Amino acid sequence: MNSLSFFVCVPVLMMLALLLCKSRAAIRTVMVTGSLLLMIGAVILLFAYLQERATNLSPMLFTASTIWYQPLQIGYSVGVDAISVVMILLSSVIVLTGVLFRGIWSRLPKSTLCGICFWQQAFSVFLFRSISLPCFSFTNWLLSLCIC
Repeated sequence: MNSLSFFVCVPVLMMLALLLCKSRAAIRTVMVTGSLLLMIGAVILLFAYLQERATNLSPMLFTASTIWYQPLQIGYSVGVDAISVVMILLSSVIVLTGVLFRGIWSRLPKSTLCGICFWQQAFSVFLFRSISLPCFSFTNWLLSLCIC
């Protein structure tokens, strides 16, 4: 598994963990832990990208591709270029600040729903960032702030 798959797996695992949480403290712990993991991963990715870019001039770095279902040509491919690294870093900052500010300023009874909204947003940002949907993801993030 490629190291970029980390940015897809963490939000999925956090959503599953949120479904199992029963208390507000557990929900906040899962949300902050997951967002910190994404932030740390994004910073590590930035330094790894800069180090690899110094020696490798190909347009995409850290690429991997796997065919999931051959008859329908369904596959999974990951890779980053300079703008993708910046977008991943920016997205991890947005997710972390959203989680921290919501946890500090709001004590709503819908915390499970809020957590799922934030992790769904994180998943959509990291998964769909290369399909030119940043406006959709940002709008989704704002909507999750308003709902929660």
